[in-house]
Amino acid sequence: MYTKAIQQADAVPTAMHTSKAVHRAKKKLTRQLMRGKTDRLGFFETIHMKRLGRSDGKIGLPRPSENGEWTSTRKELEVDAYQEKTGKIWGELQLCLNENYSRREILLDRLLQLQAEIIKLQNMADALPQKARKPGEEDLPDDLVRTRREREAGKANAPKHAKLATLRREYEETLGELIELHRSILETDHAARHASDRIKSHTIRRIGVYWNSALRVHPQGVGMPSCPEPLPPARGEAVYKENHQLQNDKIERLLTLQAEREKERKA
Repeated sequence: MYTKAIQQADAVPTAMHTSKAVHRAKKKLTRQLMRGKTDRLGFFETIHMKRLGRSDGKIGLPRPSENGEWTSTRKELEVDAYQEKTGKIWGELQLCLNENYSRREILLDRLLQLQAEIIKLQNMADALPQKARKPGEEDLPDDLVRTRREREAGKANAPKHAKLATLRREYEETLGELIELHRSILETDHAARHASDRIKSHTIRRIGVYWNSALRVHPQGVGMPSCPEPLPPARGEAVYKENHQLQNDKIERLLTLQAEREKERKA
């Protein structure tokens, strides 16, 4: 069942399965990557950060803060700009994908409901053919009587098996849509993370140039750390991940369980 659902998801073009919101988010992130900062600094940008570092270094900046971390107003401005830019990426992504996350939650709930209904029906015992003869069948051969009872049992079980087939078909269709939507969301998340990481790398280089320039002229000289503290994680990404981690974990567990069942079925 799981393999068939994956094949169905792969067979349908992404444009048909993926909502317009996902495509808009991907296009927007692609544009941000194209016009965004690269890891390397430009010539004038490097000169600018060196001047700022030299200017601060001469007046004893960076200096230790209350928590012991060496910092300066310029460094904090760079960190704040990094958090603001990355926060904008993750905030806009959340707005773009709100409908997709809602749809994914609906699909997941329906899938779990279908799964419970299927298991319930599977655990219901089929009606067994009766052996007793009915009035008027006293003179009929045993084989004919047995055939009649089997036909009656099959007719009694038909609604259950028809319902089971309908539920399994809906399960496969729902699972296929969920897989495709989940994949599309993860791909868009990856694009956002790439854009966010580029901003982080660029910020690290800016602070590095500033820091080294300040270090050369700093009054404390060797007393100043040779490199700044690492940049903190992007707050926007942390909030975004926290909002969806529970649903992501549910889906991953479901898909893993389905794959294991499919493997057992084929074994």
